[in-house]
Amino acid sequence: MTGRTTPDRSPWLFVPTQAFLQGIPQVMVMTVSAILLKSLGASNDVIGASSLMMLPLSLLFLWGPVVDGISTKRRWILWMGCVMAGLMVVCGLALNYFPHPVVPVILLLGLMGLATGWNDVPNNGFYLLALDAKQQAFFTGFRTASVRLAVILCTGVLVALAGRWGEAETPAAGWANAFFLLAAITILLTAYHAAALPRPDADRPQHVEKGGWRSYYMEALRAFFRLPGAWVVMAFALTYRLGESLLVRMIAPFLMDTPEAGGLGLSTQQLGVMYGTFGMIASTLGGIAGGILLSRVPLRRVMLPFGVLMSGSHVAYVLLAWLQPSGLQTLHLSLFGADITWDINGWAQAAIIFESFCYGFGSAAFFYYLCIYSAQSEYAASTFALAMAFMGLGWSIPAVFSGLLQQAVGYTWLFILTIPASLPGLFAILYLKYPDTSVK
Repeated sequence: MTGRTTPDRSPWLFVPTQAFLQGIPQVMVMTVSAILLKSLGASNDVIGASSLMMLPLSLLFLWGPVVDGISTKRRWILWMGCVMAGLMVVCGLALNYFPHPVVPVILLLGLMGLATGWNDVPNNGFYLLALDAKQQAFFTGFRTASVRLAVILCTGVLVALAGRWGEAETPAAGWANAFFLLAAITILLTAYHAAALPRPDADRPQHVEKGGWRSYYMEALRAFFRLPGAWVVMAFALTYRLGESLLVRMIAPFLMDTPEAGGLGLSTQQLGVMYGTFGMIASTLGGIAGGILLSRVPLRRVMLPFGVLMSGSHVAYVLLAWLQPSGLQTLHLSLFGADITWDINGWAQAAIIFESFCYGFGSAAFFYYLCIYSAQSEYAASTFALAMAFMGLGWSIPAVFSGLLQQAVGYTWLFILTIPASLPGLFAILYLKYPDTSVK
């Protein structure tokens, strides 16, 4: 069911800001948390184990009936904005007042991960209710771009600021200021949304009869496994990102660790520029390039090459860990009359850009396949949510052990092992069934 916005509520007034705000806590939990914990002195096994905080993001289909049955999606969006801002403030206070803030911060980020999972459901549902089908198609790209802006803000600008503030005070104080800044942005945008979000007629609580939630979950499972090749798709979703799951949580520790510990010795500020800004821009461009290619070439022909490229790009980090290039180059940029300089490790920057671009490129095929596969079901949204849950489980559970594995074998061998870890997902590609729309 969809509904139009009221005449004085153009989607331009709320779709970009809503997607931007939705992306902020996702990025803080999924990406920035590893940088934060490493800068606070957490060991790699703790950073790996903290991947469990991302598990709620994988289980969105569990929260759907609860959100639908309790209140309107508009109210949920406003409530969750306040909850997110509150958690950010408490994180900042914990960083300021706990002498050893690692454990409190992990617990608070875990709560933020749970809240983010709840927050995504009403945001995605409201988008479908407030816009008609034509508007939904038109604003999809702008919505994605807004989320990417949130990624660059958090992993790039915010991390660099936290590093700079931390150099002037302490790392914990620098991150506390960063969380206070994010809380201010979140509460301001939530206040704006209280005025800007429309009130679609279709946005009302849905009555859930006794046993209705259980029926919803069972029907979602049955709908998924009724599709052709469902077991192969489940294996594919669970294993396609297995190699990446061992890599991603250890990228920040590797780049920040001292050369004696096998790392490159980058500062938090340098990491924000090199990985959080240039790396994320490369990932975005890779996703765009992958999408363009998928629109012109049948998915069946490119699915395996996309996967091989994504997994093979891990060689960039193998070479970085093996060679440990040192030395910094200074970049200069004149912006509005101000001369901005960055110190970067050129070889590391090239490797980050290459791997990030290939990740965005390979992910495009993965998500596109799950979309067109789920579209075959009469419960397409639930089927897609379940497929994404399999993907999330296949990513977050192995990531828990990435830190322990790194401590056992070192960075070079960890990055080498990510390549054979990708083979089960590539093998599953050979047995995927492709809907008719993917070969047209």
